[in-house]
Amino acid sequence: MKRILSLCVVLLLIGSLSVMAQAESYKFRVAYTDPLRLNIGDEKLIHVTVAAIYGFEDAISRLVGDAVEVDFKHSGVLGGQVETLDQTQAGVIEATTPAIPALAGYYPNIQILSIPYLWQHPLVAWEVLDGEFGQAFFEDMAQRTGLRVITIFDNGGYRNFTNNARPIKTATDMEGIKFRTMESPTQMKIVSSLGGAPTPIAWTELYTSLQTGVVDGQENSPATIISGSLYEVQKYYTIDQHTLSLAVVAVSDTWFQGLPENIQHAVELAGKVAAVCGRGAAYANNKIAMQFLRDQGMEIYFPTPDERATFRDASQGVVIQWMRDNEKIENEWIDRLLAAVAEAEQKLGLR
Repeated sequence: MKRILSLCVVLLLIGSLSVMAQAESYKFRVAYTDPLRLNIGDEKLIHVTVAAIYGFEDAISRLVGDAVEVDFKHSGVLGGQVETLDQTQAGVIEATTPAIPALAGYYPNIQILSIPYLWQHPLVAWEVLDGEFGQAFFEDMAQRTGLRVITIFDNGGYRNFTNNARPIKTATDMEGIKFRTMESPTQMKIVSSLGGAPTPIAWTELYTSLQTGVVDGQENSPATIISGSLYEVQKYYTIDQHTLSLAVVAVSDTWFQGLPENIQHAVELAGKVAAVCGRGAAYANNKIAMQFLRDQGMEIYFPTPDERATFRDASQGVVIQWMRDNEKIENEWIDRLLAAVAEAEQKLGLR
């Protein structure tokens, strides 16, 4: 892992201006809700967020020495995602690592990143979110919320549907199946637009709800399915890739603005390293996780392009219009995002 982190740093920081260490030391207390490791059979893998934070810590140390002291509060010792976001806003801690849905209550526009079937490849997401759109979008979020995103990464891969009712190959196969969702209006709308019945259930109650038939299915990335042992109570897994699971490192903007300019620059550079490390870990973990699920007997189906189009055609337009009708979500950002995605697909040769 140390070699991987070092390579991330070298690749991203060659040619950047060195930043001199400061006499004063700045604390960087960052919260994370999950354990350090993800157990997949006999494999003990590093969580993607942990990889990102380790990358940040290694990079910031190389850039400014002891000027920034990283204190990684993992395993939920400071509370859940909402609690640690509140603490970051209040300046109790300097940073936290929420998934995108957790930010909707603070910055409703963030929901547009969960438009279904928007990201046909993760490279499109990185082209958009690391580029001009992402810079403007997250700056707007910082100005409105006091939460500044310094990196965004793949939080375990695409979210896909599992269920016990029947194999799902097209959108029509979703009809009438009860799917657990988070307390997320966007997730619930995606499921209902496809003909499923969305049922919000807490993560802690999900396994039992699937086991007892309260719901028939759920939607999550491969690694998350394993972390909850959901493969024990789910038979079918359809890789429809309706949304890309994303997480960020969000820092207190008050803290960030109070840093000397060179320390700010170092934090931004270290954020770039964190992105590479988190995204790379997600790719590796996802490959191992998929094989594990096969070995456990799950029937995994990859829809053909035409079959996947039935999901997109049934859902994407409905959800976009629902977002346009939501007074808390600004149409300007929807338009800018869709334009940025089209431009990225063209640039990457995916159109």
